[in-house]
Amino acid sequence: MMFLQEFIIAYVLTNSLEFPILHFLLRKDLQKELFFLLLINLFSLSLFWTALPFFYSLYLIAWLVGELAIVFIEAVLISKFFYSSKFNSSALKISFAMNLVSAVFGLLFL
Repeated sequence: MMFLQEFIIAYVLTNSLEFPILHFLLRKDLQKELFFLLLINLFSLSLFWTALPFFYSLYLIAWLVGELAIVFIEAVLISKFFYSSKFNSSALKISFAMNLVSAVFGLLFL
């Protein structure tokens, strides 16, 4: 499968898995949540998929470091977008839960 097709599949699956978690834990405006998630995952997944192949010899370590970085970056963005603060511990929990589910799914099924 070509890179773009794989990326689109991963993007759709990631958003499909993460949106229910975001909405259940955040309970804000549905359209705002969806817009935010689509936008942030477009950024973070693109960055992750572009950078990861450069670290192929250290794939597992690079994957883990990348996932952790994404959790913290998304937590900061959730904090700013939904809580109007620099950092919010609830945002970290939400980001961790979303990324844990999508990462485990990706490891097990893709």
